[in-house]
Amino acid sequence: YLQQNSANSRANNLDDSRPTCYGPNLRLSPTEFSILFHGVGGLTVHRACAETDIVAHIRPQAIFIQLGENDIDSHRSVQSIHLNVTKLLDDIYSTFPSVTAVFWGQLLPRLHTRIDPTVYSNKLHALNQLLKATDRQKFHYWPHFGFWKDSQLLFSSDGIHLNSRGQHLLARSIRGATLRYRAISAVRSVACLPDSQSLR
Repeated sequence: YLQQNSANSRANNLDDSRPTCYGPNLRLSPTEFSILFHGVGGLTVHRACAETDIVAHIRPQAIFIQLGENDIDSHRSVQSIHLNVTKLLDDIYSTFPSVTAVFWGQLLPRLHTRIDPTVYSNKLHALNQLLKATDRQKFHYWPHFGFWKDSQLLFSSDGIHLNSRGQHLLARSIRGATLRYRAISAVRSVACLPDSQSLR
């Protein structure tokens, strides 16, 4: 399950004929994975708790959240945004026991911002550092690579939404997180097995 705002939510609509790793189900085997995308225009962490009803309906095992850029591009402080992040995580864990992992994607730069660009950049760095240091069970901060060099090549003309090249890059990263979750789950499954002595 992928929760995101409109700036990042177009990726699952990429033409499946394109030579990319993205497309239906992140081009992962449907016998192993069932991936649902959910994008809401203008969504903020502050509003996200109202969107958790869909999680209850589908009962996912893992959630990837790409959310927070709209919060940064506002009057909200970094501390208040992070507080809302932890509240959302706690709400997910307490309400939906089916969720065994939450991945939060590294927040991305923007070419055009409502607030001063330098302020946005400083808040972006500070919030990413707080997310990286977040200590919550089942929580994983997921870094994205490739967005910090030649960023102007990855955005559409509005400077906020990713273009197809940027979406492809984001898709590869989210696909990597999905495969990482499978590896983590496999390790946990093995760890829960009886040891050889107890089987005798």
